[in-house]
Parts: sequence; structure tokens; C-alpha cells
Amino acid sequence: TPEGKLIRKAFQLKANHGMKSIDIVRKLNALGLKVSNQQLSNIFKNPFYCGLIVNSLIPGEVIEGKHPPIVDKQTFLKANDILNFQGNKGGYQIQTVNEYLPLRMFIKCDKCQQPMTGYLVRKKGIHYYKCRTNGCRVNRNAETLEESFLSLLSKYQLDQQLQSVLSLQMSKLFFELNKDKIAQASLLKQQRTEINKKIEKVEEKFILDEISPAAYKKYLGKYQEERTQILKEIENCGVNSSNLQECIDFAIELSSNLLNTWKLADVKQKQQLQYLVFPEGVLYNKENDAFRTTRVNSYFSLIPSLSEYYHKKKKAIDVTVE
Repeated sequence: TPEGKLIRKAFQLKANHGMKSIDIVRKLNALGLKVSNQQLSNIFKNPFYCGLIVNSLIPGEVIEGKHPPIVDKQTFLKANDILNFQGNKGGYQIQTVNEYLPLRMFIKCDKCQQPMTGYLVRKKGIHYYKCRTNGCRVNRNAETLEESFLSLLSKYQLDQQLQSVLSLQMSKLFFELNKDKIAQASLLKQQRTEINKKIEKVEEKFILDEISPAAYKKYLGKYQEERTQILKEIENCGVNSSNLQECIDFAIELSSNLLNTWKLADVKQKQQLQYLVFPEGVLYNKENDAFRTTRVNSYFSLIPSLSEYYHKKKKAIDVTVE
């Protein structure tokens, strides 16, 4: 229907373009669908529009409706900036963060590639992660799945015995990758020193009346312009090694305590850490009860191979000594 198409458009404007509700209301009114800001808010929050039914007579239940959805579930969730439904007395509750489900939307189903959400079985007090795709419905106990995730995360935790080695290698790598820029920045800084000396000299000559005001103004302007250009070029080099070791130390400390950092963090901090290590999330295969990664942060990706090399080397030394 024309009304349904306009409602779908409203969801898309909110989900895909982040348009303010008041602006969407104006657009809908101009197109012939008269709604208030409150009515639009109710529309966005009503799961009926993504094919689901909730009813106060069956609290805590969300049912797949037989009516055709106006928008897909992903668009509905994105429009509300929410991650899942959770039952309550009114039928459902919208939550942006659930402290008991830190992996929600971060884990994707390996079968259908869709983000997994979660729910609470109130009678048992147990949380579950699930895939929302029809016909897929991967379902997993939250505590069990998080233990498996920690096992995956442990592969990227740095052995304390390797801290000094990795710190040294990171420093060497930084200077190797930036050696041309570092050399250029060093040359530019020398030029900056020289131009500062020229500015001081012309100012001194002016004070001692060795040059005229006109000459002073001419040379000072010229030198200041040259200095401004040099400073811009130094900035464009984009190399700042002054706090390099501090950054390296932070990375080493974090990677050496990945598991405890995740366990002790609140839900938002856990999610930040998860995406830091695995920027695209992870895929979960229920049949194999295993995770698959599509991309790992380049820093953390070095750790497994470094650990493997270290332990092989250590084992070979131990055998030789024996």
C-alpha cells in the first residue's frame, strides 16, 4: 500500500541515514502521511512492521507473524539502535546494551553470515545467543559460548616471556616503515633551526639599527613565510616517535592480559576490546563448535606465530641441552 511504502521509507531514513525523527515526520506529512512525532516513535518501536507479533496476553513471547513485513529485521533493529528483543510484562523490551550478552551482534552465524542476537529464559535465569535467520536458528548457551570465545582470545594473548622481544621488534618495525619520513622530518627540523637563526639575526640587526625598518619588514616576512611552510611539511610527514615507547608499552600490557581484561571489563569495554582484536567480528559454526575469524588486527595477528616460533625454538634448545 502507499502508506506501507512511506513507512518503509521512514525506517530506511532512520536506519541508513540517521535522519532525525522530526525531519522524517515533515517528509512524511509532505508526502501525504499525517503522523506526529510520537506516532512515528511508536511505529519505529512496533515489531509488527518487521513481521513479529507481541501481545500482553502472552508476556515474554515474540511470535513470527503470518503478515508480510514492511521492513526486514535488520533495518528495524538498526532504526531503533537496538540489538535485540527481551520479554517483559508489556510483551517485549528494547535494550541497547545487555551486560549478560557482550558477544551479541559481534558473533555471526557461520551458516548464514547474520549477526547473532540473544535472549533470556526467565524460568531458568539462563541467557542464550541465537541466530535469527529462519531455517537456521543456531542457539547456544551464553556462558558456554563465551568460554569458547575466551579460548579463541587466548591465542592472541602475549606470553610474558615474549614482551621484550615484541617491544624491540615493534620499535624496529616502526623505524623501518617510516625511515624515509623520519629522514625527511629530520632534514626539515634542521631547516627550521636555520630559519629561526635567520629570524633572530634580522631582529638583532634591526634593534642595533643596522638595517632599515623596510628591510627588516621585508626579510622578517620572507623568513616567517619560509618557516610556516617548513612547519607544514613537518606536520605532513606524520611521524611522531616522541611517545612511541609509551604506545608500545600500552600495547604490550594489553596483549599480555587479554583474558583478564575482558573478564573484568564492563559490557561496553568488552565490546571495544572484541572489535579491537577482531574488527569484523567472528563467525561461529555450531556443528564444529568453533569460531572462524575473517580479519584480525595486524598487531594481534603476529602473536600466535611469534609464540609458536618461540616455543619451537625453546624446545629445540632444551633437547640440545639434554
